[in-house]
Amino acid sequence: MGPRRCRRMFPRVFDLETRRLPSAFPPNVLSSTIGEVTQPGQVDNVTTVVNQKNLTQGRPDGTVLGVYARATPGSRLKPSLLDARDAQGHVLHFQGVAPFVRGRSMARAFVRVTEAGPFRVALTGADATKGPFEVKTRLLGDLNGDGVVDFQDLSLFPSTYLSRMGGPRYNPNADATGSGKIGIFDGRALVRNMTPPGPTRHLAVTINLDPKDSFQGRGPQNSGGDTLKKKVTILGHTTPGSIVFTDTGEDFSFRGQALATDPQGRFSIKVENRDGVNQHQFLVIDPWGQQTIRSFPIRWMNFGRDGG
Repeated sequence: MGPRRCRRMFPRVFDLETRRLPSAFPPNVLSSTIGEVTQPGQVDNVTTVVNQKNLTQGRPDGTVLGVYARATPGSRLKPSLLDARDAQGHVLHFQGVAPFVRGRSMARAFVRVTEAGPFRVALTGADATKGPFEVKTRLLGDLNGDGVVDFQDLSLFPSTYLSRMGGPRYNPNADATGSGKIGIFDGRALVRNMTPPGPTRHLAVTINLDPKDSFQGRGPQNSGGDTLKKKVTILGHTTPGSIVFTDTGEDFSFRGQALATDPQGRFSIKVENRDGVNQHQFLVIDPWGQQTIRSFPIRWMNFGRDGG
């Protein structure tokens, strides 16, 4: 059986469903602002600031930020995010808006920013509520909190993938969607804010067995890989800055490991074979949002039983 190429469409960063948010603000915050809605129906504007180093280079469509609003302690306000405007007054439309639910979730929205400097966030009180509030802005994908999304952040993502709030591997900076769990959408948001390696290009992926693990004898060859070893390494190459999600079997849930590419686009994973053909799936997402799924079958000819 041979490798398969197929494409499955996943929602973009902005197309996320409303999900529960942590009660506390995530640590990778660019700006924090206090405001107050003093009358029912009043619209208040607060200013948040983005620095030049926060912006993704080579992305004319901007850097994706998360805007979060909550009522301050004792406030009866139900904050509702309306829109944002840059320093020139141009509207920065919110997408992926999630409502405030008292005791459960903050109000949340995503916005694209193309220029450094201040921008205003418009907010009111839902259900004719009033009171003080706090707005914070996050740089999505900034796992180490240094204000830049780069290969250091990408290298940190695999260790927190599929973790949940309260668990030892959970990193709130990786939780771009604010759902309390780290999944594919969070990885997509990270690579979306990385600097792409030049103009958009076709997403190509090559996958092979490590040569030291590959069987080179005569006879029929599996179009994925043949081996006499139980434990082998799969090597891959794709666009630098991509993230790779793995799985086995045919359900395409990608509940295996997440893999980060290095600056040369290389990635690898160690796997353990079972009798017969072992099917491995790879979902690759590049910084431009392109994605593809590759299947890579490994045939373990276990009559060697080297145990390696």
